[in-house]
Amino acid sequence: MVGRYAGRGVKGDLAIQRGDARGGVETIRGCLQELHDAGYELLTTTFNIALVHGLLALGQLEQSARLIDDAIRLVEQSGDHLYMPELLRMKGRVLSSLPQPSSDAAEVHLVQALELSRRRGATAWELRIAIDLAELFAGRRRRKAAKLLLQSALGGFVEGSDTADIRAATELLGML
Repeated sequence: MVGRYAGRGVKGDLAIQRGDARGGVETIRGCLQELHDAGYELLTTTFNIALVHGLLALGQLEQSARLIDDAIRLVEQSGDHLYMPELLRMKGRVLSSLPQPSSDAAEVHLVQALELSRRRGATAWELRIAIDLAELFAGRRRRKAAKLLLQSALGGFVEGSDTADIRAATELLGML
């Protein structure tokens, strides 16, 4: 049973990544409820992160802000800090997406996420966070800092590696 629910959650996450935010959000919400009803909370954080992505894509900023705050609080209470870099990154994205963006607070969360990912040697998360932080820096006319950040994050990967995040960072670096 739980495997089927988890599979549905993964399908919802993929739908969001492929541009079907509405369908993905509905799927993940149902999945989370089914997992909760089954007493299985192991994937809650993973699916909450995907849900925040979907809600942001739908422009449901207040819901995404509440959800990311709840997810961070749950992780802090449980002591399972594995996903904290990604949660802090998403908090930064939510804050910078608000109608009246809080760029300073977004930067604080992104820097915390970056430092945490570096301490853990989580290069994939470091790169993803660096992309968001570099975009924020570029928007604040701190292009040099943005370039240095991306170059540093890309330095953690073997030459010739190719992922969506590496392509995004390289493209952003080229625009800076």
